[in-house]
Amino acid sequence: MKIRLSFIKNFLWAFVWLISLICCTEVGLRVHTFLAEKPLTERAEIETVACHQVHHQLEPLGQITLTNPDTHEQSTESLNSFGLRGPEPELTKPDDVIRILCLGDEMTFGPGLSRDQLFTSRLEEMLKDYLPKRLEVINAGVPGYCPLLSFLQYRHRLRSLDPDVIVVTFEMGDVADDYRVRSFTTHDEHGIPLGCRNPRLGQESELKKLQDQFVMVNWLKQKADGWKTEATYDSIDQIDHSTGRYAWIRDNQVDWRPYLKNTLQPVEQLVNLGAEQETGVIFSVLPAPWQVSSSATSDPTTRKKYGVAPDVVYTNRQPFEQLSEFATSVGLEYLDNSTDFTGVGNPDELFLHSEPWLSARGHEVYATLLARYLYPRLQYRLQEQQPTTGNIIPAGGVGP
Repeated sequence: MKIRLSFIKNFLWAFVWLISLICCTEVGLRVHTFLAEKPLTERAEIETVACHQVHHQLEPLGQITLTNPDTHEQSTESLNSFGLRGPEPELTKPDDVIRILCLGDEMTFGPGLSRDQLFTSRLEEMLKDYLPKRLEVINAGVPGYCPLLSFLQYRHRLRSLDPDVIVVTFEMGDVADDYRVRSFTTHDEHGIPLGCRNPRLGQESELKKLQDQFVMVNWLKQKADGWKTEATYDSIDQIDHSTGRYAWIRDNQVDWRPYLKNTLQPVEQLVNLGAEQETGVIFSVLPAPWQVSSSATSDPTTRKKYGVAPDVVYTNRQPFEQLSEFATSVGLEYLDNSTDFTGVGNPDELFLHSEPWLSARGHEVYATLLARYLYPRLQYRLQEQQPTTGNIIPAGGVGP
């Protein structure tokens, strides 16, 4: 009997000590979070909500917290009823408006940047005085999107906006993003995507609930995710691992042609869908930082995460040639920005230091390249609608 009581007593003491240790750790992490410049629970990614049609989306009429990955400065912004950054667009496009719709992921959305720094805002500012109609450029970028999700977003949410031109911004990580969501996508008998249902729907993660309540659980999950994404020899070329995300653009290129074909198919389908409304589609390709400069996005942790060695720049042109061949095969207008990005002074400044996304300078340069490309096409489109009364952009007028 004494042995049993002694065991129970020791067990209770051990339990009390364990609870005390957990409480002290939780309190310590909360204090550290309060005092630290960068909170432990902070993520650079924008929070999205699960969706039946487009896998995930920004919450319509919601508020988002924008965190600059480099400076960790935060700001909040309200979204419109379409779940997009920017003012509420008129559902019936006015006759005196020419509307450009920009689809894409973080490169379009601009995490951590203010709205006036985005290429969509800069593009509107550059062209508005040179067109006979009022110009409206809509930023429909959503973090984690790829052409497949952008196609579904347009089909189910944005087609009613009746844009004159759609700019699809393609970035080199889109191939991996397409692979990530393709298995959740339903197609019709002709291979047209109908919807991409997020597997999280209907079952809120218990772990997510604990993360929201306890800093320690979130910290342990971050550590576990870090161990899980450690680069290994086997993962360096795997499309479903972060270290293999850019394997297809390396100089020792991995053959991802089947994956690339899947990724680009929705672009062709978007062209066909846009043609029903006489909407033109521009396929605009941005290079990854490591295709531009050896010092671009040089944060060691980020490079290790994506399997990119320090001080490396990829000179392989095959990815751009493959994208060009696709555009030619389907009669798609193709804008390759890689050469212009490389030729800009201090090209490493076009991207953030700690994430492979455009910096404010990168958005400015990209807006300039789009303005030069779109201006004559917009003028041609408007010629049959009314005589051109706007000024002509002077040489160098929209230079970077």
